[in-house]
Amino acid sequence: MLEENINYLDLFSGIGGFRFGLKQAGFKFKWEGHSEIDKYAESLYHKYFPQSECLGDVRKIIPDGLPRIDIITFGFPCSDLSVAGKRKGLHGERSGLFFEAMRIIKAIRPKIFIFENVKGLLSSNGGRDFVGILREIASIGIYECEWELINSKWFVPQNRERIFFIGHFGGKSSPQVFPLKIGHETYSEDNRQKRQNRLETAYSMCIRGGAKQRYDSETLIQYGASQDMRLSPINGVSQALNAGHYNQPKIIQKTRIRRLTPMECEKLQGFPAKWTEKGIDKNGTEVKISDTQRYKMLGNAVTTNVVKEIGRRLME
Repeated sequence: MLEENINYLDLFSGIGGFRFGLKQAGFKFKWEGHSEIDKYAESLYHKYFPQSECLGDVRKIIPDGLPRIDIITFGFPCSDLSVAGKRKGLHGERSGLFFEAMRIIKAIRPKIFIFENVKGLLSSNGGRDFVGILREIASIGIYECEWELINSKWFVPQNRERIFFIGHFGGKSSPQVFPLKIGHETYSEDNRQKRQNRLETAYSMCIRGGAKQRYDSETLIQYGASQDMRLSPINGVSQALNAGHYNQPKIIQKTRIRRLTPMECEKLQGFPAKWTEKGIDKNGTEVKISDTQRYKMLGNAVTTNVVKEIGRRLME
């Protein structure tokens, strides 16, 4: 079990998905730092977690200048790994930033580190990239590791498979988080009951509160990268959100088709409504964020409900 009042470092922090999920799990931090270079994401992080010290570009972080760190979380860029990307692999310009995170972990040796990435990490370059990650971690020699491919639809109505990886510093913590088996309420207008999730079974909560309009046609549309079309019931499970503005899932509403609103996307990622609407910069000035940026940041974010469950188990 982790004690309270720990020191925390959030790399590639984005809009604070890891930080928010750990907060929801009950974590309390004595010192916080984060690394982010996108000005819109940083304005949101500063708004919600003003006590966190912004360290800027991860490549410029000097570990010796940091306090003792207990937990490091990160979701390094995945564009070189995912099916939608060009799959340059772990040594691509962006996905290669994984090694910057490992540079910091090697120097600091936190009690726990957690990272999240796309399913493609397991198969990138015929699986050699994931083996490379294991070798890189093994070179430190003091971490016991566990990982699992987790689908966000176990927690929210979004079909989003991501690998979550946890490193436990020898003797300070031990692998005990995975596999996830959770029970939650499945919500509908005429039915509320407890159901048990197993790894092979997914129940979803219906989309609620994202828009005030009634859905005359209860169909959710997702266009894939090859322009194939997938249809899902509106009270079912959305396909994964991505960072693109125009490739978000669409809803047939009355006689027109519309994309999911930013607020609906926030709910699909487990954030409160309007989380990404306005930020605050370092000068205290309010920053209005465009829908294009909101879609991008939400598509890049981690599903906070998954982080909350992982955090809850780490505190047991």
